[in-house]
Amino acid sequence: MASQASLLRHLPAVERLLAEPRLEAALDLHGRVAVRDAARRRLAALREEIRSGKLDLELLTAKIADLPGRVVAEVEEACQAPYKRVINASGILIHTNLGRSPLALRAVAAATRAAAEPLALEYDLEEGRRGSRRGPVLEILAKIFPDTTGLVVGNNAAAVLLALNTWCRGRGVLISRGELVEIGGSFRVPEILVRSGAVLKEVGTTNRTRIDDFRAGLNDSVGAILRVHPSNFHQIGFTEQAGTRELAELAQAAGIPFMVDQGSGNLHDLTTIGIHHEPTVASILEAGADVVTFSGDKLLGGPQAGLIVGGATWVEPMAANPMARALRPDKMILAAMVETLRLHEQGLAFAEIPVLRRLALKVDALRLRAEAFRHRLETGGVPRGDLTLQEGISRVGGGSAPAGHVATVLVALAGPGLSLDDLAARLRAGTPAVVARVSDNRLLLDLRTVDESEDEILAEAVLQALGR
Repeated sequence: MASQASLLRHLPAVERLLAEPRLEAALDLHGRVAVRDAARRRLAALREEIRSGKLDLELLTAKIADLPGRVVAEVEEACQAPYKRVINASGILIHTNLGRSPLALRAVAAATRAAAEPLALEYDLEEGRRGSRRGPVLEILAKIFPDTTGLVVGNNAAAVLLALNTWCRGRGVLISRGELVEIGGSFRVPEILVRSGAVLKEVGTTNRTRIDDFRAGLNDSVGAILRVHPSNFHQIGFTEQAGTRELAELAQAAGIPFMVDQGSGNLHDLTTIGIHHEPTVASILEAGADVVTFSGDKLLGGPQAGLIVGGATWVEPMAANPMARALRPDKMILAAMVETLRLHEQGLAFAEIPVLRRLALKVDALRLRAEAFRHRLETGGVPRGDLTLQEGISRVGGGSAPAGHVATVLVALAGPGLSLDDLAARLRAGTPAVVARVSDNRLLLDLRTVDESEDEILAEAVLQALGR
């Protein structure tokens, strides 16, 4: 039997291992350092096995032959993307935990160019001196919202924070008690109001706040009136709220801004596709709001950002606030946002922005996809009795339209001896991961929230999770 010393001499040197043709692609993709470190770890593991007496010459020879493949596997695992790719089959279109709205291809391309190349972000090429990063954003916002100016910050919470810090620092802000909500991640509206330096002044009651409640709360120490989007909260029944126009008139008479946190970034009338109770940014401005803030990565369909639009009298002091620099987005966000806004302005939003395209899909088209998907699973060995198609709903999600949902067709899996929770867990652990939902003793897959190009990949993931 070979001695440990002689077995150790059979191990290749790191440089010899790196010269293996099977490592060439890994070296090009991941770089020499990453591959070298993976090779060293694999060789160290083999040394430990030899010293522990677990290997003879025949077994060691086989393991050495497998070394390049094991090195490639290890370096790929070490260098994998920090955030795993997910197929969203949950039925929630704007899923905050899955990154909200995917970008349109034009926005992706713009962000990629901005990341890879120098660009005139804050440089006036004509004058050869420092310029403003707001230029392209202002230009497209002025086309969508005439007679306004605008500003982009990190997210909608930052937009509200900046607006209140500019106009209500050390002063009061009037807000209905029914709008002091908590949204995802334990984020509470009252806390951001206080952090802005504003003095919170609640008016009305949880379910009913009239214009007279706001009028009674006004005094010389109030800096603004604020209306907040309810996010995931929806009131029904014995409710009442002051109208947007009458609040705007009250604020104007008092010489203070009326601010509306619209939240969702909706720019279109969604009633044609069955979504109600979600006002557009333009309709709020037309009703008299001085400042409207909203998210970039919800129904707008762009990158995470907070947008502020309104009259220059109220918005320009926000842009001049030193806090605006701390809250500003980077070049990639701005580039993607401009392209996203252009799609809206050009009338291409429902054709090219994924969240709007999927939201507008007809049920008949989804049924055809679902039938083809079921057939693919049956072909892969899933018993026909374990698969059904059923009517259901897809939710807008992301706090964008609390009561918003549209009809869909669900692919439902259930069968004897099939643990649905285990199946859902195996889907989440796959590559790519799949997020579905379990309800009424069925695992449900909603293709409305899946890009059509991913249908085959999703089917393969389901078959793999089922062991087919």
